[in-house]
Amino acid sequence: MLAANHCSYLDPVVLAHQIPRRIVFLVRSDVYDVPWMRPLLWALGCIPVEVNGSSLGAIRAAIAELRRGTVVGIFPEGGISDDGRLQRGQPGVGALLVKGKARIYPVALCGTERAYGRHCRVPKPAPIRLVWGHPIDPELHEEEVSSSLARDRITQSVMDEISRLLPAKQQPLATLDPVGESS
Repeated sequence: MLAANHCSYLDPVVLAHQIPRRIVFLVRSDVYDVPWMRPLLWALGCIPVEVNGSSLGAIRAAIAELRRGTVVGIFPEGGISDDGRLQRGQPGVGALLVKGKARIYPVALCGTERAYGRHCRVPKPAPIRLVWGHPIDPELHEEEVSSSLARDRITQSVMDEISRLLPAKQQPLATLDPVGESS
């Protein structure tokens, strides 16, 4: 499983280009349901995640893909960052990490926000760098999955590893605690 920061529309393309295997990405349902994008995302095997509802179906679908040996890609922030800085991670990544029983590889995408950030209309040339973090083993957290606070801690460990890999200009403006409140 891959977990990366999300600051550009190019992020899944960059990851897919760097990994020699097929990646199935989890995609927000509001993006998946855009009429012109849905056929493409469906054909790529993307898994829609409900924005304002239960993500249990998406977690189950992702686990099924992991069990088939597919690489699953997730952007734990849940959407593209407005300013290119790392945002708080959503708790689903913690549940998926433990229930999926797959190693998660944190990845930092650097420069994609300059090439085609959220507010860009046209992509432009910019240097892009991909930095790999230390894999996180789900067995280290297996006993914690029953608690939502524990899943938040697991999510935070993934976000901390991604943050460690990012340059200063992409670091969060505030320290985010395990339950996602700024301190």
